Amino acid sequence: MNTKALKQRILSLAISGKLVAQEPNDEPATELLKRLNPNAQPISTTEELPFAIPNSWCYVQLGELCELYTGDSINETEKRLKFTNVAKGRYYIGTKDIEFNHTIIYNNGVKIPEEYTKFRVAKKGSVLLCVEGGSAGRKIAITDVDVCFGNKLCCVNSKLENNKYIYYYLQSSLFTEIFKNSLSGIIGGVSIRSMKSLLLPLPPIAEQKRIVQKIEELFAVIDTIEQNKQQLQNTIKVAKNKILSLAISGKLVAQEPNDEPATELLKRLNPNAQPISTTEELPHGWCKCKLEDVGNIITGSTPPKINNEYYGGNIPFFKPTDLEQGIDTRLSIDHLTEIGFEQSRKLPINTILVTCIGATIGKTGMTAVIGSCNQQINAIVPYAIMFPKYLYYLCISDFVQTQIKNKASATTLPILNKNTFSALEIPLPPIAEQKRIVQKIEELFALLDTLKISSEEQ
Repeated sequence: MNTKALKQRILSLAISGKLVAQEPNDEPATELLKRLNPNAQPISTTEELPFAIPNSWCYVQLGELCELYTGDSINETEKRLKFTNVAKGRYYIGTKDIEFNHTIIYNNGVKIPEEYTKFRVAKKGSVLLCVEGGSAGRKIAITDVDVCFGNKLCCVNSKLENNKYIYYYLQSSLFTEIFKNSLSGIIGGVSIRSMKSLLLPLPPIAEQKRIVQKIEELFAVIDTIEQNKQQLQNTIKVAKNKILSLAISGKLVAQEPNDEPATELLKRLNPNAQPISTTEELPHGWCKCKLEDVGNIITGSTPPKINNEYYGGNIPFFKPTDLEQGIDTRLSIDHLTEIGFEQSRKLPINTILVTCIGATIGKTGMTAVIGSCNQQINAIVPYAIMFPKYLYYLCISDFVQTQIKNKASATTLPILNKNTFSALEIPLPPIAEQKRIVQKIEELFALLDTLKISSEEQ
């Protein structure tokens, strides 16, 4: 379910008079307009109007019904010296303090003491709308307290009992279209003069109240659905991590006494490798070893970009952003030619790719095609008798992910070099048990993914 689109559909129905029934005894909007502003004139229905509205409604220019004004800018020096960490005063709200979900971050560290009377104030219950820049028409909120505000925000304060109807109107895609058509200037903005001339579909006051009540009732149901979906997503994520934890500790499937012990497997994988001595109790037939004992560790490289012959072919050149595909990593943004591939690290199918630098350190994928990778990635090419999928699930487990983050260099940009990565300690089950583990993981993950898909379709 696309809850955002559903909310937009509700708003579109609301402001075109199709969400609640019209009541014949409601005072017409034209009479309401006369009372609120005797000088205002409803827009003639003979003129070109954005969309049809009920007969009891009327169109009016926003400025006929609302007071509109922008706030005040503060330079950074003045803000820091006079208005930061002030004990008392009105909150100062900038565009950045209004979220796209229509909430306001009040405690941003900036307040305007009341003796600074030059600052315009948006009273409690006023609507703030961004009218300039990339967020113009997209950031909209209603104030819980009196606030001062920035010059890219427009305060919309109507003559109605409250601003809720206008608040929801400004969020609608129908208004967004009208607003976009009024944008001008290099950075994109709508002047106060233009704002005042924008059209507002005005229902009778009684119907406005019914509309707002119905919108909030439906939005509450949608928000509950969204919260439940998010809770389910979080639960599924936790469940998958728990499954992996059980898997790599020997508790997901039973140990079989006839399985070849992991120590024997290790000898065949790497005759020079030695099991790591440990005081912890391992499952029957398991041992601990280093990551480099089960595969060839390769740090990626980037063929010189200045050579056009190296790029634009059909061979995937993987970067950390491509690893979102997880166990089925086959698509890449960049591609190498055959010549470029010769200058890169050649990686076979079933190579495990682990990001070892930056904010996404630990992000992991497994190649489903032959390719190469850049130097931000350490690749593990499993030895022939090692089961690659077990190694992939091991690498995405909290056990390995925690080691990666803890052993990364403690700098602004975390880095895990090849030597440290190669020396990570891992639990090694018998090869037959590795296959049973992977089969059980994928069986359980498939069930969880079915739940996830079902929740998204509801």
